Amino acid sequence: MPRPRLRLMALAALAAAALTACGATCRDIARDRQAFLARRAAPTTAPHAQLIIPFPLADRLLTRRAAAVPPASLDLTPLALLGLPVGVASVRLASVRLAPAPDGQIGFELTVSVASDARPLAQLAAVAHVAPSYDPVSGAFQVRLRPVDLRRLEPRLVGDGRDAVADWLLSMLPPAARLVVSRGQVGQLASDLLAFIASNAWDLLRDGALTDIGPLTELTFALPGLPVTGLRGRTLQPDAAAPALALDLTTPLPVATGLAAPPPPLRSLDLLQVRIAGDTLAELVNTRMVAGELPARFRGDGRPDPQGPYEAALAWASGAARPTRLVLWRTSGECLRATLAGAPRVALRGDALQVGMEDVRLEAIEGATLTTAWAWLRSLWTDALSLGSDLAASATFDLGDDRLVTRVVAAEVTSEALSLSLEVRSAPSNVTPPRPP
Repeated sequence: MPRPRLRLMALAALAAAALTACGATCRDIARDRQAFLARRAAPTTAPHAQLIIPFPLADRLLTRRAAAVPPASLDLTPLALLGLPVGVASVRLASVRLAPAPDGQIGFELTVSVASDARPLAQLAAVAHVAPSYDPVSGAFQVRLRPVDLRRLEPRLVGDGRDAVADWLLSMLPPAARLVVSRGQVGQLASDLLAFIASNAWDLLRDGALTDIGPLTELTFALPGLPVTGLRGRTLQPDAAAPALALDLTTPLPVATGLAAPPPPLRSLDLLQVRIAGDTLAELVNTRMVAGELPARFRGDGRPDPQGPYEAALAWASGAARPTRLVLWRTSGECLRATLAGAPRVALRGDALQVGMEDVRLEAIEGATLTTAWAWLRSLWTDALSLGSDLAASATFDLGDDRLVTRVVAAEVTSEALSLSLEVRSAPSNVTPPRPP
């Protein structure tokens, strides 16, 4: 057999082997793509997103609600034991503040002040624990403290006001009576009066004025665009200056790694903080790609094309120096599977989030070479991080009848999450905040 013919047959055999290998590679890559599409949420106890409310910020908002509660009147019948006219004390809700609570609940400390003729007599305090709720229809979370939630509370007297009340009682006695009534007798009556106040003032306010105004606290919060399946409240201490309330959110997304690390110190005790795990952002974009809301297929030059040969998805490697991932598949022709990684950077310019990508590297590749996908990583992750910022900016709050608006004032991205700080203020009376669609 002539040598040229032998060489031709050898080349043909090599070509056939190459085609067979390519076909196997394409099938493997196609199976890898299908496995990615079929992934399910892995069990994780870490939240997918988190809202952090510093106690001082919540207390400032709740103060206005407490001021709206009208005072109640309490007849001080024990005064008759000293022959004094039965006076009337004013019972007023002095404050409502957040308080530490067991995991899964939110604590509220209520303080009630009792005074007669503007003279303070006593203060009572009690802590109520309530669980937040979620309405899947409206997509809103609710924290409601109702009068019925106060029925099982046992208020305590704040401080020891016995001597002050005794001095007040002595000041009301006629001079002749002071000569025959001992300080010990007046002190005992002061103790009896404080016990009377503790037993009656709380119930009077709870069953009267508080019943008339409905829920004492009714905080409604919505984060449009983020599907939520679970909500848990807990107390954090991210800052030495004050504790904070954390609302941990879980979603139906296949998030493998949530917010396992504790939050960083608060930027300000006057700002809300929204944290979204990087994996949650990636899966939000992937879900929108599958739904056709964002491009999922691309041409070789990186331009979106419903018929393009390249399919893309995002992933996140929590804790890595380059946590953002772009996964590309081409399952026909020059098949490939590639993973690119980069280190994201964000900055707020006005109300717009500016996204940068540093140290971009090709982490892995199978199949054909890849030369044009470097810009895709930055483009798609810009969409993802901007989506997170838009979610936070669209947050809506109601505190009772008080409409609140938010504005993103700071942004930071770490190897675990996107963190956004939000300013909260009351909406002007002629402005209606945007509501969830």
